[in-house]
Amino acid sequence: MLEETRVRTILVTGGTGTLGAAIVRELCAAQSTLSRTPRPARVIANYRHDRKRAERLQRETGCELRRADIGDEEQVRELFESVEALDTVVHAAAISCDGLSVSFSNAAWQETLRINATGTFLVTRAALQHLPDDGRLIVFASRAGESGNWGQGAYAASKAAVIAMAKCAAREAAGRIAVNVLCPGFVPGALNAEIGSARLDWQRARSVDGELGSVEPVVSAVQWLLSSGARGVSGQVIHCDNRLW
Repeated sequence: MLEETRVRTILVTGGTGTLGAAIVRELCAAQSTLSRTPRPARVIANYRHDRKRAERLQRETGCELRRADIGDEEQVRELFESVEALDTVVHAAAISCDGLSVSFSNAAWQETLRINATGTFLVTRAALQHLPDDGRLIVFASRAGESGNWGQGAYAASKAAVIAMAKCAAREAAGRIAVNVLCPGFVPGALNAEIGSARLDWQRARSVDGELGSVEPVVSAVQWLLSSGARGVSGQVIHCDNRLW
């Protein structure tokens, strides 16, 4: 069990994305809320491409930065070995490349699976190797991985793999590391920036209040899963959105 007074070291993959950056900001701004006993935290944001955005996030939050492609085995190994005393991983890195299955390219399929599915495997494996007893691993999936979605065959398949991988890891690490899945719902951001107005209207129609999702419930769910109050919660798929189907 982690001592309540030790420094919590939190790695957020995809730390410059819409959700990742929101999580980094909140963890840096409200470190003492992660436990009933206030304690310091060290937040590390992983990014892949946008160094300027990463450096801006660092200036604004005080987080540390680590550049790595989470779909690359050697880079993931180096990433985890570069962080001492790691006890928490929030795996938010992902890509989305939409298109109908009948015309979807093999290259786009392979890249989506490389980042989303293989990346989750590599991060999960490294987390199970490096996290201590009472460590926490949170991986991000999607409702598309449970029910499929029009024009998102590759994305849905990759997120189904994420859910399955996390459930297996939760069983394998039972009693030592808590592994949970967050499905954030449809939150407007870089991952879905090119979606048309018709699809946005369709997303709104699926919600109970006619609104799209937001980062706030996702960030709150992450905070709760990292808190002492969530000790013992593992193997769960938690939906942080307002949709019924």
